[in-house]
Parts: sequence; structure tokens; C-alpha cells
Amino acid sequence: MNKTDHNGVEIKPGHKGVDAGPFGDYVWLLRRHDDKLFGWWESRHDAIGAKVKLKAGKREWYEPIRVKTGTVRIADLVIVDGEKV
Repeated sequence: MNKTDHNGVEIKPGHKGVDAGPFGDYVWLLRRHDDKLFGWWESRHDAIGAKVKLKAGKREWYEPIRVKTGTVRIADLVIVDGEKV
């Protein structure tokens, strides 16, 4: 069994790493160094803006990734909403 899903993100327990369904759109997420996912945003620009607000420490880094909607479980995301970063 694969250890990463279609997006190259570590598969969390209880998730088989397959598409949840073809919704047709893409979203931007931030992937932390430990594969924790934060999101979601409609553009890379918005994701980068949120990355600045997350104030990564010396050992953390965040990579913006574009994923097809429905390929990541909502339960696996840390929802970042406006000023609630």
C-alpha cells in the first residue's frame, strides 16, 4: 500500500489515499514539514499570504501545493479562516 496519496502527502490513518470524487476545481493548501495540511485557498497568492501569518519557526516550513478538490479529507485539514490563523 502506498504511504502517500495522489498529492504526495502522507496518508493519515483511516484514509486510503484515493480521490473523494471529481469536483472539477483545484484548491491551494499549505503543507507543513510534517505533512500537516492547512487550507484552503482559491489562489496561490492567498495561500502565500496565509503562510506569512502562520509565522513558521526555525524548524517549520510551509509549501503551497495545488490539489484537486476532493482528493484530501476535510478531517485532515487545519482550517484557516481569515484572521483566525
